[in-house]
Formats: sequence, C-alpha cells, structure tokens
Amino acid sequence: MNTVKKGDAFEEEVYNLLKNYINSGNFWLNPKFCKFHRKKKYYSKKRDGYIIVDISIECFLEGKEDYSQLIVIECKDYKSKIPVDDIEEFESKLHQISGVNIKGIFASRTPFQSGAFNVAKNIGMALIRILPEDKIDWVLQRNPLSSKPADRIKEDRVTSEYALKNEDFIGQSQNIFCYCNNYTSYIIDILNHLVCGDKKPFHKTIQNKYKIIRAKNLSYLSLDEIDSRGLQLALAAEASTRGTVDLSKIVSHLKEREGLKFDLSHELGTDEIYTSALGSMDAKNNIIKISSLLDYNSPSWRFTLAHEIGHYIFHHEFMLKNKIDEHFDTNDNYSIVEFNMTSNLFRRLEWQANMFANSLLMPKMDVFFSIGSLITQLDIRNFNCGIIYVDNQQCNLHNYNYIVSKLKKEFNVSATIVEIRLKQLRILNDKRISPARFNFGSLGI
Repeated sequence: MNTVKKGDAFEEEVYNLLKNYINSGNFWLNPKFCKFHRKKKYYSKKRDGYIIVDISIECFLEGKEDYSQLIVIECKDYKSKIPVDDIEEFESKLHQISGVNIKGIFASRTPFQSGAFNVAKNIGMALIRILPEDKIDWVLQRNPLSSKPADRIKEDRVTSEYALKNEDFIGQSQNIFCYCNNYTSYIIDILNHLVCGDKKPFHKTIQNKYKIIRAKNLSYLSLDEIDSRGLQLALAAEASTRGTVDLSKIVSHLKEREGLKFDLSHELGTDEIYTSALGSMDAKNNIIKISSLLDYNSPSWRFTLAHEIGHYIFHHEFMLKNKIDEHFDTNDNYSIVEFNMTSNLFRRLEWQANMFANSLLMPKMDVFFSIGSLITQLDIRNFNCGIIYVDNQQCNLHNYNYIVSKLKKEFNVSATIVEIRLKQLRILNDKRISPARFNFGSLGI
C-alpha cells in the first residue's frame, strides 16, 4: 500500500472510530447535534483562503444553525515517532481557523517524541495512539468482580502512558490509548474533557450499583420458587408455546396488568469507568429500560429484558422500601450465577434476577421435552452418569455441542444460558478437565 492510501485508510479508521463512540450516547452532547466531516475546508483569515483538515466534528446547540464548538483531528500513520514539528504545525493550523471553541486531537499509529508530547500537553491538545494489528496481543482479559474501580483506573493510566511514549509497547487486547489532561484508554474521556474541560461531563453516569448492599430485607428465594414465577408469568401472558418465548407478549401483559412501562432502546449511560449499562429497573417511575447498544431481540437483548423483569417481580417493593429509585445492570451483574447464605445482598439480588431470566427464557418443561427429542436423535442410551454427560472425550463433546447448538436456536439464547440452565435442572453433568467458564460479556454468542 502506498503512502497516500495508507494515510487515507488510517484517516477513515479514526473517523469511524470517533463517530461510533459519539453516537454511542456517552458524549456529553447529543449525537443528533454533532456533524462529522472528512477533508472539509475552513476559512483562514491569515491565508485569506481555506484550510483543509483531515477530520472535523461540529457540535451544535439545539436550535442553532452555527456550531458552538469544533473538534479538529489530524491523522498520521508514520513508521517512527511523531516529531515535535508535526504538533507545532497542527497547532498553527488550529489557530488559523476562524471561529470559537476550536479543539485539536492528534491521532497516530506510532508513539510521540518527548518534545511532541510536552508541547501537546502544555497547549491542551489531545493525543490518541491507535495500535496496528501487529502490535496487539488479542488475549481474553477479565476483570474480577472484586476489583476496585480506582485500581483499574490507575492501571489503565500507567499502561496508556507507556503506550503513548514507547515503540516497543504491545497492547493486551487493547489498541487505543489517549492523553488529554490525563492518561486513559477511553476515547470518550478525552472527548468530554475537550468539550467541557474540568466540569463534570453532561453524559449520563449511572449511580453506584452497590448501594443496595446496606439493605436488610431481601427475601430468600429457592430455584423452584423462581421457576414457578417464571412459568406463571409466561402462562398468564400466553407467551410460551414451546420454543422461543414471545417477550413482546410478556411486555404487553405487564403493561396492561401492572401498569409497568418499557423503554426498549434507551441511552442508559455508563458507570465511573465507562462500562455501559445494559438495563435498568426504575422503581420510582415504574419503568424498565434496555440499552440502545443491544440489538433488538438478540440473545443478549432478550436476557437483559428478562433479567430486568425479574428485578421488577422480585425487587420492586424492596427497592421502594430502601429508597432505591433506579438500579442499573452492567455485564458484571449478569456473571453472578452462584451464591450462598453468607453472600452479600447485592449478589443475592442479582442471582435471583439471573435465575429468573434463565427460567423465563427456557421454561423447565419445554427444556425437558426438547432434551428428550435430542437424546432420541443422538441415540443416547446410557444415563448412569447423568442425562447429558460431557467430559473431554470427543464423542461426548460432540453430543454436548450438538445439543447446545440446537437449544440456542430453539430458545434464542446464548450457549452460556443453555449451559447454566441445563446445570440448574440437573440435566448436565460436566466433567471436563477445564470446563468453559461463564462469560456474560458474550451473551449474544
């Protein structure tokens, strides 16, 4: 690829990246009032002519024809570090553009020389490094539920600083690193800082999900009780006809019988480290909200909706008594599949909602009927070790994977949900040496 095509490809990558981040709804301005441009001309009084910029984002106030803020992005795909001359040249270009509130972002494939970094830092210019594929080690990284947000932010800053300054850096499942007043791997951080400075960003930030731990009156529920409530709801709504449960009928039923409201494509915001909320139960206003980031009726969308309905059925009164107006859920909440009587109240609450979602999406009798049919198809006759037995033998893995794939399609759920549900119902005896660990970050798979 020649230099021009290489530069154009990187510019397009940056353009799409920024546009997608802003359209996610986490930017403090409404994405409806942002316009994105490539190679747009802006008037320069000094030149008495026009300056063409790589990328620009024009931010408008509602009802105004002229943009109130302009973000200009310079893109460079070099083989070596970005020199100070490039930063100073970009700064000069910004000063020449007529208008108010002009901010600059310098995006690069490679790190920045120390002089270039210092100049950008001192003039308030944001820096972004986007690693090429050969600089990324795509390994699965999971943050433990007990990790503190402050520790994770600190680690992220150290990693981002090294990435922005060193050519030998290899990203661990991350390819974006930024600086604007502080180091971060979250582009949305620098966009918000550029536009609103030290003021608190205007995008929605969800409240602390651990507030409810201090409550003392959450009832114990057995799996049988949870299963029963799921079945009652599906029957009352006439939503279960063997196979995929019709959640639209359940939504209509709850609207009519309970007066519950639904917003099934809502911009929910993020937590303090920009982990997107996927669903919420607003007890004060009696409304369930599902993130617009989820594809309608996808397995992840369906599980999130069923989970929030579980919160409504089991926890609505609990939330009102404890003055919890609204409870938000991120992927971390969906990973809670076990608890015991010594577990904290937060884990018990999320466990109940998760188990209800499993029960609603995969009704017990429907699962048994489907398993019976699949066992017949596979000619499984030996049940000494369980109805479905899986270990590391290829024959058993084949049967297990076949059953999971069929149930995924039949109930429109993920493989993770199928596995958990089969274990709940004591259908699956999993004796694999390294059984797959639950990953609710991939509910749609």
